[in-house]
Amino acid sequence: MQVTGISLLVLLLSITTAFPQELPISSRGSLSEKIYLQPDRTVYTTQETIWFKAIVTDAVYHAPTMLSGVLYVELIGPESQLMERKLVYIQAGTGEGFFDIMQDYPQGPYLLRAYTEWNRNFESDCIFREHILIFPSIGKNQTTGLDQTAATDQNTKRDQSAESGKPSNAGQSTEPTLRFFPESGEMLHGILNKIAFKTLSSAGKGLSVKGEIVDQTGRIVTTFSSSHLGMGSFYIQPDSNNSYFARITSPGKIKPSEKYPLPEAMPKGYILSASKSGNRILLTAISNFRKSDSIVIHAASRGINYFLIKGQLKNGRLNSSLPLTKLPEGIIAFTLVNSTGLPVAERLYFHEKPGGRLKIDLSTDKTSYQRREKTILDIQVTSDQSTNKDTTKRGSSISGISLSLLAINKDQLGELQVLRKNILSWFLLGSELRGEIEDPGYYFNEENKTRLQDLDNLLLTQGWRKYLYRDSLGGTFPFQPELTLSISGTVSSVFSRKKKKDGVGVTMMTFGPVSAVRFHKTDSLGRFYFDLGEKYGKRLNLLLQTSAPSGKKRDYIITLDKNKPLPISIDIPSPKTRTDTIVQTIVEGSIARQSAEAAYRLSSGTTLLEQVTVEDSRMTPERKKVIETYGEPDAIISGDSIQAKEEKWSYGLYSVLLFNYPREIRITRGVGPGGYLRASVIGGETTLVVIDGIPVLMYNYHLIPSIPPSEVKSVEIIKFAKNFSRLYMEAVPNANPMEIPATGSVIAIYTYGRRGIFGVQKPRGILKASVPVFSTPREFYTPAYESPTDQSFNPKNKGMPDLRALLHWQPLLTTDSTGHASAGFYNADIPGDMLIVVEAISPTGKIGYKELTYRVEQAWFAPPPSHPSRTEHAE
Repeated sequence: MQVTGISLLVLLLSITTAFPQELPISSRGSLSEKIYLQPDRTVYTTQETIWFKAIVTDAVYHAPTMLSGVLYVELIGPESQLMERKLVYIQAGTGEGFFDIMQDYPQGPYLLRAYTEWNRNFESDCIFREHILIFPSIGKNQTTGLDQTAATDQNTKRDQSAESGKPSNAGQSTEPTLRFFPESGEMLHGILNKIAFKTLSSAGKGLSVKGEIVDQTGRIVTTFSSSHLGMGSFYIQPDSNNSYFARITSPGKIKPSEKYPLPEAMPKGYILSASKSGNRILLTAISNFRKSDSIVIHAASRGINYFLIKGQLKNGRLNSSLPLTKLPEGIIAFTLVNSTGLPVAERLYFHEKPGGRLKIDLSTDKTSYQRREKTILDIQVTSDQSTNKDTTKRGSSISGISLSLLAINKDQLGELQVLRKNILSWFLLGSELRGEIEDPGYYFNEENKTRLQDLDNLLLTQGWRKYLYRDSLGGTFPFQPELTLSISGTVSSVFSRKKKKDGVGVTMMTFGPVSAVRFHKTDSLGRFYFDLGEKYGKRLNLLLQTSAPSGKKRDYIITLDKNKPLPISIDIPSPKTRTDTIVQTIVEGSIARQSAEAAYRLSSGTTLLEQVTVEDSRMTPERKKVIETYGEPDAIISGDSIQAKEEKWSYGLYSVLLFNYPREIRITRGVGPGGYLRASVIGGETTLVVIDGIPVLMYNYHLIPSIPPSEVKSVEIIKFAKNFSRLYMEAVPNANPMEIPATGSVIAIYTYGRRGIFGVQKPRGILKASVPVFSTPREFYTPAYESPTDQSFNPKNKGMPDLRALLHWQPLLTTDSTGHASAGFYNADIPGDMLIVVEAISPTGKIGYKELTYRVEQAWFAPPPSHPSRTEHAE
């Protein structure tokens, strides 16, 4: 069922107080959700775990969502392959999850991608993306620098072109890129223009420069100098009959003769400028050809119109101002509309409003600690501003605040934490702009004195907003919010799928730790729906059976709704030059840590096992017979995996194998108009099929492709099977003995019917299916020591060196009635500075971020013993 824009707006207003009626919502983009993932870091090695917290909010006020309860989080590999997908349970807008990085994962850039079903109604920018790097660890290539990742640079440059909508020229030039951005879109003749600029190195990162602006005669008009990451601004009063160029004078390695053209000065147009003065924002509208035109200036944030300024130009100019206290924190879009209703200029401005954020106070029970000593942290959250929703008095504590706690070794991971996006930079900045923002946390660190000026330059040079807030509320929303796990579908006649059956009873049986039976009747469109509730694991097996209105079982066609998967594109930007050394240090530290732990296990007599993947294949009589006769399988494809990949258009087992398992099985169609699909093992010569231990006769092979995937327990491949000649004679009774192949392969198919090819026809009105469910959360493991001298890492590995860089991860903390929360964790063996990071969001959308550094002293310990025993502490 599709929902129109107006009816959905009514629905939203009825279920949440996040959209006050007095502020008009005029855009589809305002109805979307914002998604934020906080990973524990962005550089990993194999055999580590990616931990993350998820926050899903409305797009306007950042209040935790009341629409979606299901979040899809994906780990996408360097070749755009889906490594793993998790379904994360979202409760009150928050959830948690993890990805284990397998040892055989290839090195390179990866993508963490997160989205809700509801957000598929909007632009692709509503999908959260976080770029990470994965390097090999023990037992693999030990090269840790970015040189190998850079080898994929030509493939990953497409991210920059995708963001700009233009073909990428990355890698074709070593010269820097210098681009100019007039304040409100155009450089205007005869008017003093503010021009922002951005200089990028050949690697696509900000480059600090100085230079001169010259006209076509070579006369120096003005000079310029970047202030942060290659960005800056200057003023110029251009003549439309002249041309202007920039020359870079510093750094000296750039050719001073290289000239970069400025935009052409337009003879007619408008300018809209904005600047802060006290607690007001000053707006100036200028036209060089309309001296007394009536104009309108819209002031909007995230699709909400806050002010509408109407006035008339006097001598081509209109000055106005607005109170900043009446505007929300974040990006404010000022749009100038002329008398014909046409938008002619836009200016983005960032309004900083720290008083509207959560105030977080962190304190530890001590200022410094010994190695392996316990740190006890107290967290208090207060509000700097009085509101009826959060608190009853100014500065009072706030209960029910969702917190995440991250504790890391600052020397190893601190610089990476500084460079990544955080809850402030994402919700207030990154979620509103296109493209990667280099060093986003810089603009929210109060120690950076010029950060607001630099932030203004960022908006001038990177002011393409993600959310299309100008679009109307019209149209439909084909993707519905998922409050919980569910299945739905249609029931139709066996004679025609187009003929839907209403009033048909559908019984659903689920199997697992707790089995359940549910019943539902189809509506007038033949549709049914079942709420699966809060189920955890990997997949849930279920069975659906239909019955006529009389209650008698009837044979109807059951078709489950299946979501079309999102297209996968890795879209990784080129490696960050600034992080080369940081990444090198992190990877080397991780490898050293894993090597030390492995060496200890070996020295203490613990056997290390190679990582293996085991399929769940029970030894049924049919499997035992096949294995004894033809040999062990070389590959196993589970029925659950086949069913998970079945699409609406799938027309049997072979159609699923054709598009999803090209490395194992080749599916071809026979010649002639009646040719059917045939399967053969890649590199396995002649291939025959055995179903439930029963060889399929050749004249029945046309029945195999249409086997329902729901009836398949597994498909197993046996290359160069034993007794193949005997099997061939059985499958092809009339074969010429001189033409019987001596070797070949077997595809063994096992079904729930267990009766061969004629036992796999779909039972009357029954559909077996396997659907994904919520990923089971995993508690972060941290060692517990009895005292600072305790050498036990865990009960199984006493005396193991504790070289952790990630000390603690606690994604779902909540403040109590006094606004407090507490946590405790043990330090590792590495001395130095440790960093605690706390991110917070309130039920009404206030956000907060806080860091605290403490010290672990270089107290001396006897080295860990080479065998698991307790040692005495030496003073």
